[in-house]
Amino acid sequence: VLPSDDCMVSVLGDHQRLHLYPVAFDDISIMRIKLDCFSLLQVAMDQEHAESAALLIDLLICLHKPVEYNVAGKVAVAFYTVLFAFYQRHGHTKLGQMTYQLLVDTVTKHPVFAPHTVDFLESVRKISPESSLPIKMLCALGQQTVATPVEQLVHHLPHYLALLRHVACETEINPVPIVSYLLQVLNWSSLCQEGSWSVGNKVLAICSCILQHHHSSLVLAEMGNLLTLVSNEYNDMDIRDRARLYYSLLTTVSSNKVMHLLTFGSDGTSASQRLTRLVEVGLSAPSFPPANPLQELPSSLLQLTRVPQEPVSDHPPSDLCQQPIAGLDLDDLMDWYKNSVQASGHQLRVRLSYKLCYHKEAQPQVLPACLYAICLRLSTSSRYAPVEDVIIPYLTKPSEQGAGNDSDEQDAVVEFCPLHPQPATFAVRATYSSKGGDTFASELADVHVSFADIFLPLPLSPAFQSKEDETLYVVRQQFFDRLWEQLSDSTSSNSASSIQSVVSLKQEKDELWKLLHEQFLPFITLNTDDVIHMAAALPPRHTLLIKFSAVGTAAVASVLTDVWDVLPLVENLLHQLGASTEN
Repeated sequence: VLPSDDCMVSVLGDHQRLHLYPVAFDDISIMRIKLDCFSLLQVAMDQEHAESAALLIDLLICLHKPVEYNVAGKVAVAFYTVLFAFYQRHGHTKLGQMTYQLLVDTVTKHPVFAPHTVDFLESVRKISPESSLPIKMLCALGQQTVATPVEQLVHHLPHYLALLRHVACETEINPVPIVSYLLQVLNWSSLCQEGSWSVGNKVLAICSCILQHHHSSLVLAEMGNLLTLVSNEYNDMDIRDRARLYYSLLTTVSSNKVMHLLTFGSDGTSASQRLTRLVEVGLSAPSFPPANPLQELPSSLLQLTRVPQEPVSDHPPSDLCQQPIAGLDLDDLMDWYKNSVQASGHQLRVRLSYKLCYHKEAQPQVLPACLYAICLRLSTSSRYAPVEDVIIPYLTKPSEQGAGNDSDEQDAVVEFCPLHPQPATFAVRATYSSKGGDTFASELADVHVSFADIFLPLPLSPAFQSKEDETLYVVRQQFFDRLWEQLSDSTSSNSASSIQSVVSLKQEKDELWKLLHEQFLPFITLNTDDVIHMAAALPPRHTLLIKFSAVGTAAVASVLTDVWDVLPLVENLLHQLGASTEN
């Protein structure tokens, strides 16, 4: 228990005060107690001059130093807690100005501490409503944020948006620069295409705060342009719908009414509840009957069927890819493959084609004549990037006479982006609407992506993959040999980037050769009676090379790759191929 302020001087002599200085080996909780005692001591000694404030700030070095190096967690919480205790007792002294400069520098250098700073300012406002520190600091931080280059802001976007939301709530701060800056960020970045709900929600929260605390005439043009962009371009349906609602409020409802709608009422209703009531009242007329709830079906009306297809190369955009292979130098081709594919940020993607139709086992009498707005949503996998929803406008019921039409089967192309070359299984959920306006949801059969499915031709010129031009035969083999040599050199130098293995296949060579031509022809670069070479790209940016060599009537496969943990998958695939020749 800490002693009271008036007895601190009598309790602690000069020698005991030395023990209040924190040292490097103190636990964080011990540092907080020592600094709190020292703060009380300064109050008891009535030391309110500049030297006393500077001493307190200097004592914070033990907690501020980790924060300067962007260390969050307990030490950051302790720093802000102790600083608030200092300000609570000494804010009226020179320490108030020092606190302002210290926090502005901290947030400017490390935006990750913006939420801590906002909480600090809210606490200051509670204990000292007349303090000018919150408005002064928010004004400074808001000006620095809107002056930040867009490419620098996107790295700490959630923290900057959270800060701008609190800046937008201050009636003394002009909101026009904030809205103009948000419009610039959305125009000059890929945020709209990415369609993150979290980011869009934070942008709309800023718009809501501006509409709630500022007269709409101040930001009518800028806010209108921002909400129009979000409602038309943002790749999230919920964010687009809310942006349209805010745009309608901005352009058709008076500013005073908008402020009332977006403010907590005296009856405890929130802004969202008030808007919900507004929508219910506006759509309660007989011409707008309420929509039926989503109906969950125990079994699906739909099924996805895989469509066999030849794998297509996925190469990054480059003028080199458009050149004929005859005009390319092999060294240039190798350099481009290494620098632009293996070392670039381009991630290879796998596109699999499916047919969507009514389930064969569904009862014909219960099938709707047509389904609309079909949305197929695939589950996520830790080894794959999130899969974009597949949207199909409509699907018709097959005719009873058995004569097919163009709309009783719809093409669905699913794009997978593996973060690691591994097979995966995805659960599929479909939502769709009937002609009567009913909305249904059901589970479809799982979609399986096998290891062989993620094999892609080497991402080079399309002409490189041509099997008709005999002049490319030598070039393809030379390229394979050069790749093998580079990966082998990496293996021999004890590098962890490449690994080699040998798989013995006991099956008949002739049958295995035939099967390789049937299933992996796009990947074959050399084909003789005794040797087959196969090269494939593996997402996101890996290479797999296999040499099949005949040993009597059997075969041996030499495998070389730059990702070690696919070797068991390759070996299993090769043994499955061999086993299939026996059936």
